[in-house]
Amino acid sequence: MINCNNPCQYQVDGFCNLETASPVRAENAVGDCLYFVPRQPESPADRGAKLPNAAHTGETQA
Repeated sequence: MINCNNPCQYQVDGFCNLETASPVRAENAVGDCLYFVPRQPESPADRGAKLPNAAHTGETQA
């Protein structure tokens, strides 16, 4: 296991989870990692899916 604390799409819980080598992205290298791919921010649709339905605030949700 490789320790990692970069905001990369492969980093989970402090470790690199890149399973197979991918094309080297030297232009995005961070420190000694050549496979760094920045995490993509959540889309507004993804964030909205986590919110309660405000139009029906009087109703209980299952």
